[in-house]
Amino acid sequence: MNKQVLITIIISLIAGIFIMGYGFIYITASLSLGNGIGIVFLIIVAAALAGLIYSIVHNMNERIREIKEEESDDLSKY
Repeated sequence: MNKQVLITIIISLIAGIFIMGYGFIYITASLSLGNGIGIVFLIIVAAALAGLIYSIVHNMNERIREIKEEESDDLSKY
């Protein structure tokens, strides 16, 4: 496995863990709000988490594709 691919996967995993940690905090907070507003807040947080995780995975796959196809990108300049 290429070193750049491994670094991309590790950074994506770390970002995903942080997002899931914040999501866990918000979900536990929404459960203590009560029945009505807590459920609405829980749905909003779950949708936001799903979107963030999807964007991280999509960005990781795009970056790995760029590395394998050896396309020049902005990150290779630094």
